[in-house]
Amino acid sequence: MNEGLGANCGDAWPAALRTIDALQKWSHADSPSPTGCALANDKSKLIYDSSSPSSSRANRFGGAMAAYSSGDSYQINNLVEDYDGASLGQGSVVDLGGGRGLISIGIVQRVPASRIVVQDLLQIVQPAAAEVPRSLASRVQSIGHEIFTPQQV
Repeated sequence: MNEGLGANCGDAWPAALRTIDALQKWSHADSPSPTGCALANDKSKLIYDSSSPSSSRANRFGGAMAAYSSGDSYQINNLVEDYDGASLGQGSVVDLGGGRGLISIGIVQRVPASRIVVQDLLQIVQPAAAEVPRSLASRVQSIGHEIFTPQQV
């Protein structure tokens, strides 16, 4: 609960309050960096960049995502049970922005032939890799990846 409040009130809300200012300042922006987040954090960086120097922000965001997905409204079972992983055969899935890999772990538990690469910021996936059950570690791979860089998988 604390991580969710911290991520929403401490990180997202100040950025949301500055969104109109950013739109007025950079009405014809041609990159993803001129944002309310940049103004709220006195930086010209993306929210993901602004969390890099402070692992507490990245960890708080990861914890918030885990908390959100554990509530009744966000049950991963809804996605996992309806996921047609069998149609992939031996194919792989890239879970871009997959956080701690909770959905990917659920899918590989349900679909024995599946293999998933979880990609998120390094500071999110690095500690999360230890949370993957040993029996699934060969089928759930966690890789640090910045979403604005070319895909390597």
